[in-house]
Amino acid sequence: SSSSSSSGGEDALDGDQCAKLLCAYGRTRHLPPAAHASALARRLVEEAERDALHPSAATLGLWGASLLGLRMTTAQLDVLARDAVQQKKLAPRSLAKIVWALAALGYDPTASDLAELRARAKDAMPSLMAKDKEALREALLRLGDRDVAVA
Repeated sequence: SSSSSSSGGEDALDGDQCAKLLCAYGRTRHLPPAAHASALARRLVEEAERDALHPSAATLGLWGASLLGLRMTTAQLDVLARDAVQQKKLAPRSLAKIVWALAALGYDPTASDLAELRARAKDAMPSLMAKDKEALREALLRLGDRDVAVA
C-alpha cells in the first residue's frame, strides 16, 4: 500500500478543486484527515503564489479553511491575503468573506497588508448588504484595524 506516501494525490488537484473540497468539508462539518486538509490548503497557497488562483477559489478555500478551523501559518495567510487584494474581479461579498475568513483563521497582518485590506473593504462597503457590512467591520477589527469608520 502507498499509505506511507505523504501525498494523498492532492498535488494532482488545482486550486479550484482544492478550494471546493475545503468548502464542502467546512459546510458539511466533515473533518478530513489533518494531513489531507493541510495539503489542500498548501496547494491553494502554491497557486496563489503563481498568481494562478481564481478569485472564487480564494474565497471558497479560505471560507472552507476557516469553517474547519485549519491551522495555517502567517506566511501562508500573507500569500492568500495579498492574492485577494490584487484580484481585480473580486466581488464585494467575496472580499467580505475573505476578510472574515482571514480573521477567523487568526491572521495577523502587517500594517501595510492591513491597510490594503482596509482600502479594498472601503471600496466594497457601498455594495454590501447591512449584515455583510457588519461582518466585514467586525472582521477588520479582529485583524487589528482600529480605524473601522468606513461608511
